[in-house]
Amino acid sequence: MATTYSNWVLSENFTFSIDGQLQNGVFKITNIEQEVSVAQWRTGDQQYTAKQPARVEPLRIEIQKIATGTEEIAKWRSLVKDSGDPLRCPMAIGLLDRFHKPVGEFTLQNAMPVSWKLLPLSSNRSGPAVEVLTIVAERFDYK
Repeated sequence: MATTYSNWVLSENFTFSIDGQLQNGVFKITNIEQEVSVAQWRTGDQQYTAKQPARVEPLRIEIQKIATGTEEIAKWRSLVKDSGDPLRCPMAIGLLDRFHKPVGEFTLQNAMPVSWKLLPLSSNRSGPAVEVLTIVAERFDYK
């Protein structure tokens, strides 16, 4: 049977938005992962330990974007750092087919930044400055 590539979602075709605002300059999203803890128990004289899903851990993602000098990420981050009252907002990662038509979307609920860093700057190479933002979200849905 022949393999057709027309239905594949390529890793470089995506969009990223925060609270409905499309974010330009995002070129890499990594460490998209969420774990479920496993609870185990044994009662009486049972021979085997039973296991079942327990607490769902927060989703963590890492976003790399070109530093543009705008303040929206810095303001959002300062709400967590300075006031302790984070502005939680929805985020979306849109998946596109090879013709750049939407095929699905991961929606992150109650997301907030937990880490920010600027990748090394060097006068020995050319290229944009890159900022890395780590986000924690309570849950995600796929549409």
